[in-house]
Order: sequence, then C-alpha cells, then structure tokens
Amino acid sequence: MKRQVMITLLVLVTITAWGSIPVVTSPPVSQATATNVLTMVVNPTTNDTVTIGTDVYTFVTNAVLDGDVLIGANVTNTQVSLVVAIDSLITLGSFDTNNVSIITAVTGGQMANLIAATESFTSVSNFFTDSNMIGGVDLTYTQEDELLDASFLYLKVSDTTWKKITLEAN
Repeated sequence: MKRQVMITLLVLVTITAWGSIPVVTSPPVSQATATNVLTMVVNPTTNDTVTIGTDVYTFVTNAVLDGDVLIGANVTNTQVSLVVAIDSLITLGSFDTNNVSIITAVTGGQMANLIAATESFTSVSNFFTDSNMIGGVDLTYTQEDELLDASFLYLKVSDTTWKKITLEAN
C-alpha cells in the first residue's frame, strides 16, 4: 500500500545587505522639528518681552542680566540682539527683509509642539504667528524600516543612517 506523505516547507526570505548597507525598501516618515514665526517690524520699547518655553527675554536699554535684549538704534539692531540673546530650546534665525524670523526647536518631534511662544510687545506689529511651536512630528517606523539579513536586524534611524542589531540564535 502506498502512503501519501505531505511535506510542508517553511521558506525563509532573507533581505541581503551589500557591504554594511541594507537594501532600502522605502523611506520612513521623517522626524520634523517644530517651528514658529516671529515678526518684529517696530523697535520694541523698554520692558517688552518675548517668552519661549520658560525663558523670558526682556528688551532693555542697558543689557546686564541673562535674558536682557539690548534695544538698538533701530529695529534691525534690536533683531540682531535678540538672535544673539536666544539660548534656549530653540534657535532663532536671522530676520529677513520683511522683519520675519523663523524659530526652530533644537530637537525634533511632537514634544517641541508644547513649547509656548508668547510676547508682550507694545506695538501690535510685533508678534508670534502661533502661541506654541507647531509642526513637530515624531520619526515613525514601518516594516519597511526594518531589514533583516542572516545575522543582523537593521533599523532605519534617519534618512541616511541604519542601526545594526545582532540577532541571537535560539
């Protein structure tokens, strides 16, 4: 009597790496840093303030303390003083010809969206576009961001960087 034997094959698919760089199948959702916009058209007056997170910057005629911003002879000079004074969770870009500066969080991700940005300018021509930093996005992983070869798991940690993790045999 003939016996019928069923054989089940388990096929393992291996994504091979060339050199030490794995094959890229698709890019991850990139991490984005939060931003805000500060418009400063009119030279601030004494004791006007800019607050970013918990850091307060006060416009004064004689800068003595940390957080003091020297009011210059014109708005352009004062803008430069503010850019220099900022030492915080953010960086303040130079002001453009429209008196606008892009403020960028130092670290990326959604947490930076919680950084408050307020001001108490005498002139309504000076203002933040938003009351908080906005646009921060966390780096997200998908299965395409994980690559496996015979001995290692690779995780994509940025657009150009992979982290190699050694796999242990059972």
